[in-house]
Amino acid sequence: MSNPHNITVGQELYVVSHLYWRARENVGGSLIRVTKVGRKWAYLANHDRVDLETMCLDGRGFFSPGRCYLSEQHYEQVKATTKHWVRFKLALDRSVMSPNLTIEDIDHAASIIGLAIGK
Repeated sequence: MSNPHNITVGQELYVVSHLYWRARENVGGSLIRVTKVGRKWAYLANHDRVDLETMCLDGRGFFSPGRCYLSEQHYEQVKATTKHWVRFKLALDRSVMSPNLTIEDIDHAASIIGLAIGK
């Protein structure tokens, strides 16, 4: 396993419980210190452990109880981006195709957001 976020012992992570389940609420988190870093997990001072690649807390056989972020600012950025993405998808679902839209326009927009459209 790798450590793509370069988590180190002594670093504080911003831990948020159930971010995606409670997205409509004003969910807050707390800073928790990393006490140990292994090959797959970073261990936290509150006895939780976080997957180094996904940054998800270990649910120990059940769903993940939360997620870690590098800082509170990183969490706020992800939360704002997710909220804006949902608004974009809703607006797209409600929109009517412009008569001037071309296949190339659609393909270009899809490539920007990483969508593969079958032919």
